Amino acid sequence: MGKNINDIRISNRSLILSRLYFDGAKSRKALSLLTSLTPAAVTGLVRELIDENIVRETKKVLPSGGTGRSEILLEICSDRLFALGIHFSRSKSVRVTLSDLDGRTILFAETEFYGDFEKVKVFIKKKTAAYGDRIIGVGITTHGIVDSRGGISVDSYGIMPKDTNLKEIFSDLFDCPVTVENNVRALLTAYAVKEKNPPDEGTLFIKYGQGVGGAYLENGRGFLGSHFRAAEIGHIVIEKDGEKCVCGKNGCLETKVSYRVIEKKAKEIFH
Repeated sequence: MGKNINDIRISNRSLILSRLYFDGAKSRKALSLLTSLTPAAVTGLVRELIDENIVRETKKVLPSGGTGRSEILLEICSDRLFALGIHFSRSKSVRVTLSDLDGRTILFAETEFYGDFEKVKVFIKKKTAAYGDRIIGVGITTHGIVDSRGGISVDSYGIMPKDTNLKEIFSDLFDCPVTVENNVRALLTAYAVKEKNPPDEGTLFIKYGQGVGGAYLENGRGFLGSHFRAAEIGHIVIEKDGEKCVCGKNGCLETKVSYRVIEKKAKEIFH
């Protein structure tokens, strides 16, 4: 499917913002060179971003070198724009985190989850009322199998019903993009964003804690696999008749080495 003019405009805006975020303040001329966009296109897009209070001109100026005009540098308004994270946890709670674009946590709140998404939305709106018009993106994470392309929790292992379309449910929460991701793939992305250093291609990321999870990076994004289970090492069966796992199988790696299992065995030994 081809892109229309608006799709191209959004893509080009994202390209400019990506360069400003990962590379720091840049002049319009430098952005044109970095993005391969024409100077006129960069000027027009930057004007839009400034008018929307997403980008601002700084007091930093590149010297002209004796010829031509000095170049004013541009930067993202990272201290006044916010990203909202919503996590559905195994403990049947919903954790809400609001951060600015420098990674500073502005707000954290938690509420119990009994399957009522509307109550969750009301809770979030109340907690973020002072920031709503400055939230530019919502990221939703949960455990288990997630179709991030469709925004669907395929199987959260009991946290919510199978095939729950979280993107659709939360699309009207704020006037901004909503993304849905498996919690471990989200951690890999969050690391890259917070450190402003995208991991190398072919990176295998392992999360070890109450559960065991994995994510694999390919072409700059978490690799999903044909059934959205790529790198789910925690649910590889290593003991045929082992303990029943939250995923429904028996003897998964997670049932042998996770913090939860080690803690349980330690209590049994030292009780």
